[in-house]
Amino acid sequence: MAIRLLMLMMLVITAGAAQAAPIGIVAVVNDDVITTLDVEERRSLVIVSSGIKDSPQVQRRLTPQIVQNLISERLQMQEAKRLSIAITKKEIDETIRNIEEQRGRPKGSLEKFLKKNNVPVRQLRQQLEAQLSWNKVVTRKLRRNVTVTDEEIARAQQAQATLGEEQVRIAAISLPITKPEDEPQVSALAKELQEQLDGGADFNTLAAQLSNNPNVQLNPSVWVPERALEPSLVQALRTLKIGEKTPPLRSLNSYQIIQLLDRQTVKPVAGETEIALKEIMLPIERDKIDVREVDAMMEIAQEVRKNPGTCTEQVVAGIQGLDPANIKVTYVRTRLGAMSPEIRILVERLGVTEVSEAFATKEGVRMLMLCEKIELPNKLPDREKIEKQLFDQKLELEAEKHLRNLRRDAFVDVKDAE
Repeated sequence: MAIRLLMLMMLVITAGAAQAAPIGIVAVVNDDVITTLDVEERRSLVIVSSGIKDSPQVQRRLTPQIVQNLISERLQMQEAKRLSIAITKKEIDETIRNIEEQRGRPKGSLEKFLKKNNVPVRQLRQQLEAQLSWNKVVTRKLRRNVTVTDEEIARAQQAQATLGEEQVRIAAISLPITKPEDEPQVSALAKELQEQLDGGADFNTLAAQLSNNPNVQLNPSVWVPERALEPSLVQALRTLKIGEKTPPLRSLNSYQIIQLLDRQTVKPVAGETEIALKEIMLPIERDKIDVREVDAMMEIAQEVRKNPGTCTEQVVAGIQGLDPANIKVTYVRTRLGAMSPEIRILVERLGVTEVSEAFATKEGVRMLMLCEKIELPNKLPDREKIEKQLFDQKLELEAEKHLRNLRRDAFVDVKDAE
């Protein structure tokens, strides 16, 4: 170890003569060292991949956690080496491709994205190598320590069957990045919108002003289960109060500013629950579809919603200035589980004879009146799925325990990381 440290120090001294910012040592982990270059590159990877706005304050906040993560990775890699576990280039390539596919991106796009943002691809590959190595360590060494009893499975099944689901109502302004060379312009527009919102501009008013901008996509308010959102977005929304907005969030192909409008916990309803709906639609002629037309129809829909008629009537109550012939009423009988997630959220919250909020489709503005609901008890969650969840949770705890033990027994010397 002393020889390796001496060689590294000689490298630092030599580099210092050639450049203003020599590479220094941030931490020593047994026979491995973590350099300032390692920390800087990993910090850049985290900032770019998460869409965080870079600043000296952000760098100072991230650095201590980056150092701890790199220490853990060194310990994981050392343990994998001790067990003769190695990760091939093919395994890392396949993992990168899986990430791209999950995000709906073409092959090679992730590495191009990192290179474009001056982040060395080797940092991503090193991180993935450590993760894959540790997964194999856990599988080979720790799985045999984990057992799940029938009693634990039964308790978990019952708990999940009665557990409420967290939902949020959000609206979004999206700025697509159609070509890489457009990013500076899109980023500048996102910052400009954030400044206007921070300055007191109303989210809905600003969205309306942007409605005719072809470079902006507006997503009207909708209830969404938290489980349907990206984990990073869930985390960002949980830091907000009702009415607050996120800063521009960077994804692989867009910037988004999202406003949190409301949140609720909904009692789970069985997918086999049978419902009867009265669907009320205000048709829109295809050659008249524009934002102003939709807005006007939405206002009319609010009046119709107050006077929907009864479930047995094929008509709705009269609305001044609206020809009843221009309102289409149909009846639908279906199961909740057969509905799209977006529509199901609207219907689940209704009581019998209540009418949903109006929502726009290509054909027109729709509302749904709940006429009948035959609710069945929730089925217990699938046993095998629950068993796997419990097993994975226990295995993760075993992995955390093993990593703590490795750190306890290791020589770890952390220098000043500033």
